[in-house]
Amino acid sequence: MLNPPETVYRFLSQLFAELKKYDSVFFATVEEGMHKPEVLAAMSQIFDGVLELKLYEESFRIVPLLRVRKMRGVPPQLGYYRFTMSHGRMEVTSYAK
Repeated sequence: MLNPPETVYRFLSQLFAELKKYDSVFFATVEEGMHKPEVLAAMSQIFDGVLELKLYEESFRIVPLLRVRKMRGVPPQLGYYRFTMSHGRMEVTSYAK
């Protein structure tokens, strides 16, 4: 938030180039509404995958949902998946509204 988007984009591009040498994984999180949509679109282009996590209220319950917006080597996935976390594991199941 304190640096111009162009500076952050250059930094991430250089960082990813370095990390790929080591066959490593890099996760980044972005809070919805914190950046302009065009900035998020530009940033998502340099990532191999983009996941969207959100909370949905259903019949007075909170349902955590996950959507695969983009993943290298995988065709686009439509819709959301429900996920739960327990005992250090994540379980993903289909979600039909």
